[in-house]
Formats: sequence, C-alpha cells, structure tokens
Amino acid sequence: MTSYIQTVRSKALAGREAEYREWYLGTHIPDLLSLDGFVSADLHRMVTAEGAPAEFLCIYVLETNDLPALQATMMAAGATTVPSPAMDLPETRVEFFERAAA
Repeated sequence: MTSYIQTVRSKALAGREAEYREWYLGTHIPDLLSLDGFVSADLHRMVTAEGAPAEFLCIYVLETNDLPALQATMMAAGATTVPSPAMDLPETRVEFFERAAA
C-alpha cells in the first residue's frame, strides 16, 4: 500500500467555532475514518488574532493502491453528508501529498 497525506484547510464562520469543531470532530472525521483507506485524522487550530475567524488544518493519513478510487469514494460519501452550516465552505482547500523519493 502507498501512504498519502491529505490536508484540509478550512474556516469556521465568525462566532461559530464551537459548532464547527463539534461537527468536524464528532461527525465529519468519524464519517471519513469509516471509509477504507482513511487511517487517521488530526485536527489543528491556527493561532490567530482575537476575533479573527478560526482557521483549521486537518491532516489525514491515507493508505491505498488506488488514490483516484479512494478520492471517488470520498466524494460519493460526501454527496450524502451535509457540511456544517458553521463552515466557510468557499474557503476550504484540499490537497494530497505523497512521500517524496529520496
């Protein structure tokens, strides 16, 4: 199996950080970890100036021999999952990384 890292940068809408964190940790991460290929997830909060919308970075570890198929499975699962209304969806960025060869 090949290991990948998926990063997701996202923001909570102003004043809705607690709701966003509850959804992300209690619903979204468990939903993704239930998919074959998702090994772990870790959510981080950026240290920001007080009053700024909270920014988050979630780092997922993936293991698969077919990343496009895993991405398709993730997208299909996401089609049935409603994003949190506390999430600033247009600001969300998803990236995939593979280990660089030495």
